Amino acid sequence: MAEHLQSKHGESQSCRESPAIQTQQLQAGAQWWEELLHATGGRLEFDKCFYYILQWKFDKEGKARLAALPELQQYNNIVLRQSETQNNETITHRDCHNSHKTLGVMEDPSGNNAGILGNNMWVTYQWFQVTTGTGYPVLEYPDTLKLPHAEGDWFIALQGFLSASNLAIYIPNVYTVQFRRTRDRILMEDALQYGEYTNDEIRQINRARLFLQVETLSDVSNALGTELQKDLWSKTSMVQSQSTMLWPKKVHQDHKLEQHGGSSFKGTRHRKVFINCSLHSATGRI
Repeated sequence: MAEHLQSKHGESQSCRESPAIQTQQLQAGAQWWEELLHATGGRLEFDKCFYYILQWKFDKEGKARLAALPELQQYNNIVLRQSETQNNETITHRDCHNSHKTLGVMEDPSGNNAGILGNNMWVTYQWFQVTTGTGYPVLEYPDTLKLPHAEGDWFIALQGFLSASNLAIYIPNVYTVQFRRTRDRILMEDALQYGEYTNDEIRQINRARLFLQVETLSDVSNALGTELQKDLWSKTSMVQSQSTMLWPKKVHQDHKLEQHGGSSFKGTRHRKVFINCSLHSATGRI
């Protein structure tokens, strides 16, 4: 059940009438709709009916916010008469900051991202950060690196738009790769900055990294930080440490990926990496 109030000239009355008058008009319109349904053989499911009141409140600085439900208690509830039984039914007044589910979609009139939809977007962004393997929020610093291995067309397009427009989006509590110890390196950032890999090779390196569930040089080196784990180049390709994060599910690499994935860790020819599994510069303390 929904109601949109119009004047006889087609203008919305919402900005000219008080919430008390709007509530009365909404009740009159809803009752009219209930009677029309009853006259044509239908009926309202009162248990599923509810309404919002959207009223702006302004602080001393002129910043607007939508009033919460406790601030609207002075207005009368909407009560409808059920035509079939002649009983009065009180319609639920919902807080505009609380989401509700309708036909599988979460809606929140206040636009508050704390609802399910906003949370799902946040989770998706976290997944994007994990799969790109960067140590910085991509949408906050869209110009830092080109990411040919990034997954998710929407985030890729958004990053491109932000970069071209000299804009950034700050989202709190975003996952980024953290160093495990001093003199550590972030694998994908090193691979991207090396400059000699093709886009396909970057994607292969990232697939190998996701399969091994590793992000930094420390993840693939021994406990002393002096050399790489030799199991990286075994047929089963594994690392000794086990990540506790939730990673994308990856089946075992095919031969091509196994071949290139191993060599990418062993022979990146990066200034900080290694020959014969020994690191040129050992990582420091954890």
